[in-house]
Amino acid sequence: MFEFGKSIPVKVTWPFFVVAALIGFLNSLNLIGTLFWIIVIFVSVLIHEYGHALTSKFFGQRPRIELIAFGGLTYPEGPKISGFKEFLVILAGPMASLALSFLGFFIFALPEVRSSPYAVYPFLFGFVNAFWTVVNLLPILPLDGGQLMRVICQGIFGFRGYMISAGISIFFAASAVVGFFFIGQLFLGIIFMFLLFQGIEIFKQVRRMGESDFSEEVRKDLSQAELFMAEHNLAEAEKLYKKIKDHAKEGFCFAKASEALAKMASMKQDYKEVYSLLNPIRSQISLDGKKILLKASFEEKDYPLTIEMASIVFQDEPGPIEALLAAKAGVMVGENELAIQFLRVALDLGIDKTVIDDPAFQKLRQDPLFQKVILEK
Repeated sequence: MFEFGKSIPVKVTWPFFVVAALIGFLNSLNLIGTLFWIIVIFVSVLIHEYGHALTSKFFGQRPRIELIAFGGLTYPEGPKISGFKEFLVILAGPMASLALSFLGFFIFALPEVRSSPYAVYPFLFGFVNAFWTVVNLLPILPLDGGQLMRVICQGIFGFRGYMISAGISIFFAASAVVGFFFIGQLFLGIIFMFLLFQGIEIFKQVRRMGESDFSEEVRKDLSQAELFMAEHNLAEAEKLYKKIKDHAKEGFCFAKASEALAKMASMKQDYKEVYSLLNPIRSQISLDGKKILLKASFEEKDYPLTIEMASIVFQDEPGPIEALLAAKAGVMVGENELAIQFLRVALDLGIDKTVIDDPAFQKLRQDPLFQKVILEK
């Protein structure tokens, strides 16, 4: 990895050159050709990203560039700009690539160049930039075409436009995968399959977002509340989280604030409050939040939910306390076999053996499976 540039910092990672060399070798099968392709890809990607970055800087932002395995990224840090300006920042990248394409074809068209044995190099330079400009403008996230589509959709449909553009992206990415595989372009098919998976993940994330997630004020409040939590200033943190929750109503920031408030309520053993905060958003909360909801659901006698949350938690991080609560919940809903299985897990994970004598398991005393657990332990 190396870095250069002060006004616009540029970081180049080693996987960028590895992938560029692989592309070069597959297209040339010789050392000179591989080196040519590395140079072409480096210059093309860098100028493309400078197109984004210079336009971003013109609008008062502080951009930085990073060249990674399959291309480049420009991070337009600083003040938020309007949708129209963002559209221009995104469009500037493909326009820079198009200018490089014209330059390559212009040099190739010069008589003294066209008649030389090196004419193929400017032609390939122009062709590569033209081809990737067209591909990059496809409405597929996170390509520039997908980002342009996102800005347009958000301008028309508001924050829901992001989800609409993600849906459009999935359709075009899937079509590209099928198309490239059909014509035998396996490498391009694999790249677009990767983009398809990215688009699906983006769609899943965006589907959980709300309008407030695009609010600078809400996100600033969330950052400040998290800072208060880190400083153990719980009173101020609670005020801010309540403000965010009341303002947001839905989405990522709402879920984040609700979970933080639930954790504070859990410290006070206010399980009714925890249950009311987390149950409606249980598909959006973290693993820690799921553990808290598991305990709260048991205390609030929602035993089916206790078992459901235990099953989810156990996929990532089995714990003896969660297993014991699920075992007791299993008894309460008449799922004796399930209860005994959870009890065995709790014991295997190190829970004190005296839990076998807990009155909650009285109904299981005569069950042969329970007797077997007793003998094993």
